[in-house]
Amino acid sequence: MLQCIFDERGSSRIFPVSFIIKKVVTPLLDTLHFLHTHGIIHRDLKPENILVDDNGDIKLADFGLACNIFLERPRSRIGTTQFMAPEVIQSSVKAVTDRAGTSFAWHAVDDSGLPIQPPLDPASLPTYDAKCDVWSLGVVLYEFISNVNPFSLSSPVAGRRRSVARAIVEHDPMRHFSMVAPSAELVDFVRLCLIKDPERRATCEELLNHPLIVKRTRNFEMKKRSP
Repeated sequence: MLQCIFDERGSSRIFPVSFIIKKVVTPLLDTLHFLHTHGIIHRDLKPENILVDDNGDIKLADFGLACNIFLERPRSRIGTTQFMAPEVIQSSVKAVTDRAGTSFAWHAVDDSGLPIQPPLDPASLPTYDAKCDVWSLGVVLYEFISNVNPFSLSSPVAGRRRSVARAIVEHDPMRHFSMVAPSAELVDFVRLCLIKDPERRATCEELLNHPLIVKRTRNFEMKKRSP
């Protein structure tokens, strides 16, 4: 899994940015774009769910939390908190199954994810879309480049907040990232992923046409072909 790269190498910055873009980010974008065009949201994109095969190719795994937005409207606060998009955090609801396991009701949740009484009317609940995966991709790339999750409580972004969820909703990670990222294009790419307003956040298709992807991918291919 991709997490092993962090664990074994100590710092992901030993990899050139062109390699990261070509071998990690672009394949993930292609995969997410395919899923999103078919209505599938992964909802748990993180290094542990990104596998690397014997050829060094990336595979996205663990679709246990995925949903099809063509068939259902996602409302649950679900996933791994440090990689959750703000709109998922702020949905703050959870489907709670009854003791018999035959039905469920929607409940608000507190910062720790525990349900709060009474149950809510489903028609009044906010929803989110595939751009929550774009946010998670931005966090993964941020972590790969800076070797720290931007919203972990040890991160300078989180400040004195005791809640990762609050750090995601309230804090801007880009100031720190701009100091460690090796190029302005990379900063802009991650910024487009980590826009808190999902309406303004980039889509996978838009990111695939970003200069960082187009230029770095082309340069990587040219180096491979050179003698």
